[in-house]
Amino acid sequence: MRSIIQFVLSLSLVMCSNVVWGSQQDTIKQYTNNGGPCNKKNAQYYRIAVKSDSIWYCNEYYLRGLTIKTEGQYTDAGLTRKIGKFVDYYFGGKLKAVRYYLDNKVNGTELKYSRNGRLTDSSLYLDDIPTEFSYGWYDDGRVKRRSIYSSDGQGTGNETEYYEDGSLSSFGIFCSGHKKDSVWTYFYRNGKPSYREYFDKGRLTKRECYTSSGERTEDCDSFKSPEPGYDIYQYIANSTSYVKADDLLKGKECDILVVFRIYEDGSIHDAEVVEEQYPLLSKAAIEVIKNMPDWKSACIDHNRRVRTSYMVVVPFYGK
Repeated sequence: MRSIIQFVLSLSLVMCSNVVWGSQQDTIKQYTNNGGPCNKKNAQYYRIAVKSDSIWYCNEYYLRGLTIKTEGQYTDAGLTRKIGKFVDYYFGGKLKAVRYYLDNKVNGTELKYSRNGRLTDSSLYLDDIPTEFSYGWYDDGRVKRRSIYSSDGQGTGNETEYYEDGSLSSFGIFCSGHKKDSVWTYFYRNGKPSYREYFDKGRLTKRECYTSSGERTEDCDSFKSPEPGYDIYQYIANSTSYVKADDLLKGKECDILVVFRIYEDGSIHDAEVVEEQYPLLSKAAIEVIKNMPDWKSACIDHNRRVRTSYMVVVPFYGK
């Protein structure tokens, strides 16, 4: 706990000082993609960093619409060593995450939010290692994950995950260095084990698979992506051909990103637009995904069907 207090005091010096731009300013302007600089053609984001004293104050923007993506500070001109408070935003400006850095390592409490503004994750870190607690929640507020760690920053502890109805989904322990250790067990919704992993200080040594009735089996998958069973992009193309976007787009193309959930039975739920651009097209894209036929198979995770999120592009064209 003393280390956490020392971190907060050090961070306060960075965060509470007012930013006064000197007459000699250094400025960096970059197109970026996946965290690194790139040419404009391949860019998804654009960032501007201005140096004051020894700190680079940086804002990164979504290239489409130039809405804020990340606010943060760096100690180097390469914009690789983070310091102080970092805030991430969804496209459109909604808060996504807040975390703090000291010497380029996450320290203090990290908070994550869903697109509808609900808190989905709260974790305490000491030099990039989880310490004391880490909690995750579903959008409706029910607990999804609970992790309890030692307070010495070693990362030793345990993690429990739950299904939406509160039943046990998995349980395992961590040894020093936040490495998986001993036995990690994953469960079907009926409470029977589906999969067991045996670790030795982070090294996986053995796996065991079980049927939903609790019997050992050799026929299982640790992970398998969901499969639609049909050409999803052809379905989207056929479904958007009726949308009249000529006046709106005037010869341009507009890609609407939609995220949705695939349930255990392959059914589609909770479709929402990631980047709001044109309300008319966003509404049409949501309808396309909502009316999508059920998928052939759901995601397989540790030998059990689980709900998973999936993202697709729904394109619209204007003549």
